[in-house]
Amino acid sequence: NRLKFLVRAIGFEAFRAAVEDELARVRREGAPRLPFDAQRPSEEAPPRHAPRAVPPAPALLARRVRDQSTRGPGEPPPLSGGAPPAPGALEAFVRTNVRPQRQRGYSVVTASLPQGDVRAAQLDALAELATACGDGTVRFASRGHALLRWIPDAEVPALFERLAAAGLGRDGTGSAADVVACPGAEACRQAVTRTRELARLVEDRVRARLGARGTEAPLDVHVSGCPNGCSRHHLAGIGLQGSARKVGGRSVPQFFVLVGGGVAADGARFGALAAKVPARRVPEAVERLAALWLDERAPGEGAPEFFARARDRVRAVLAPLEELRLEDARAEDFVEPGQHEEFRPAVQDGECAA
Repeated sequence: NRLKFLVRAIGFEAFRAAVEDELARVRREGAPRLPFDAQRPSEEAPPRHAPRAVPPAPALLARRVRDQSTRGPGEPPPLSGGAPPAPGALEAFVRTNVRPQRQRGYSVVTASLPQGDVRAAQLDALAELATACGDGTVRFASRGHALLRWIPDAEVPALFERLAAAGLGRDGTGSAADVVACPGAEACRQAVTRTRELARLVEDRVRARLGARGTEAPLDVHVSGCPNGCSRHHLAGIGLQGSARKVGGRSVPQFFVLVGGGVAADGARFGALAAKVPARRVPEAVERLAALWLDERAPGEGAPEFFARARDRVRAVLAPLEELRLEDARAEDFVEPGQHEEFRPAVQDGECAA
């Protein structure tokens, strides 16, 4: 049950009182207090004169994450990491996942969590690395990112080596190779389609076909399994909404492709519908849109602005992917990516997984 329904049912004051009562109970049972004031966190550099924790060795982090089993609903993304980073991996990570703080000599390092999934052992790794390398805090962003602050610039390479060992060293933050996806039908009773395997296929295609151009350019791609829009696909440069169509009396998974959404200082802009593309063709659709933007944008023009003015070009690029006639359909068109059985959408009563 999403919290907004609970707050609506019992009222905000009753909800706040229940939260405060539970917090007091947890503290009475011995939970440690935060080492800082959560309402007024310090923005000062962590003291460097005190002894610092020693960061775990890469091999230890890799073993902890690899040895942990996963439980629960859904299909967690495959675990990466363990092997030494490939040549050039550090440089790519720095270009896309590291940015300077306002305070000279320090950086903010972003760990991108595939589709927002993270294992308990990886959370432990983030906590240890934040304590040893930064200010002891980790900030989580809505796009599935974990931010480590107050990282001395000289220590970024060693931190990256450990993040990579823990499966958290993926580059391309904020690009079309860093897709945001809701849980989809694998875990949600209201979703029409599965989302996370599709998100992985999109990421893989962007990396394989567009290379560094695709991973270094800021382009939001969000995937939702239904109109509820828990990934906020309507506010993305490229938004994908799961749906279905009938071909020869059989169901085909498809996605509405919305373009031009975004949030700026002057407010929010919802994406406009550009096409309805069968699920198996969505990775190619995203590749085409990303390439179109990279090739034809004006200097300094962001994806929302470009797609808002170039909708005719977008429709022309996507039109060949929309049509699916029965005589041209392949068996895989009737099966969702990552699945083996024929697609049969079955939305159930109940709350969404978000």
